Amino acid sequence: MSFGKTYHYEKQLKVLADGDYTIVLGVPQETQVAGYDVLRFPFAVKGTEEKCIPNYFDLFDCTNPSDQKALGTFRRRASKIKECFKLTGSFCISNYMEWVGHEGRVKIAKSKDGFINIVDFYPAEMTEEEKALL
Repeated sequence: MSFGKTYHYEKQLKVLADGDYTIVLGVPQETQVAGYDVLRFPFAVKGTEEKCIPNYFDLFDCTNPSDQKALGTFRRRASKIKECFKLTGSFCISNYMEWVGHEGRVKIAKSKDGFINIVDFYPAEMTEEEKALL
């Protein structure tokens, strides 16, 4: 019997504790989650080589401009993300590559349901000229 012959230990992902972290963006990807269009932002925690949980956050698109509540939620979250990481330009594939490596401060916390997520994006220090480019 040769069960497990190809086994080798794989280091487990580090689960981040509640707190504030500086994270570095990877390449954002447009995808779908439960039928909704999202922009998925992978990230790494600055100063650590370990892979962590969470390791991405999503921005859900508002595809129905007449839904004012959803539109407002999208605009607020998108604005917080862009201000946190100083992301200039529109949401399009050509800009996504430009955003790789941008750093931002976030708050990570465990929900009542046990999910570990980014719960806040802290605004980066910017001049008024920089803000105008967001």
